[in-house]
Amino acid sequence: MKLRGLGGLLVVGVLAAGGAWLATSPQAFAQATKAGKPAKPKPVQTRSASTDRPGRDIDLDGRVVSVQTYMLGTGKTDATKATADALRAGAAAALDSPMGLVILGQGNAGGMRVLLPLANREVQVHGKLYEKGGAKYLDIGTINAAGKGQDDDDEEDDNDGG
Repeated sequence: MKLRGLGGLLVVGVLAAGGAWLATSPQAFAQATKAGKPAKPKPVQTRSASTDRPGRDIDLDGRVVSVQTYMLGTGKTDATKATADALRAGAAAALDSPMGLVILGQGNAGGMRVLLPLANREVQVHGKLYEKGGAKYLDIGTINAAGKGQDDDDEEDDNDGG
C-alpha cells in the first residue's frame, strides 16, 4: 500500500505517536487496570518559586513596544507605525526598559486605549510590578510621555530660533 501526500504523512504520524505512547506507558496502563482506576499523572516540575515576587510599587522609564515587533525586529523603517499596527492587531504591549522587557497592562481594563498613542515613545510609568518564573508584568497606574516623541524631534529643533 502506497501512502501519498499529506494524508499519508498524517496516518504515519498518528501511528508513530500511538506506538510511542504504548511503548512508554505499559506500567501505568497495567497499574490502572489492576486497580480499576485511571492512573494519575505525576506532577510536572516547574521553575523554582524563589524567583516569584509579589507585586511592588515601582517607577520605570522605557520605550513602549509591541512584543511582536520587538522580538521579530520588524518595522525597521517606521517603528512607530509597525508598533501601533501590531498593538491594534492584538499583540502584547511591553516596556523596553533598563530592567529588560516588561509586559504592560491595566488589569481587566486592558490599557490599549492608553498605549496606542505612546507606541514606540519613551515613557515614565508608575505601577505595580509582578515577577513570576522570570517574566515581568507591570500593572499600569499612570503612564506619561517622557518628553518629545521621536517624530517631533526635527520640527521642534527648527523652531528653537535663537
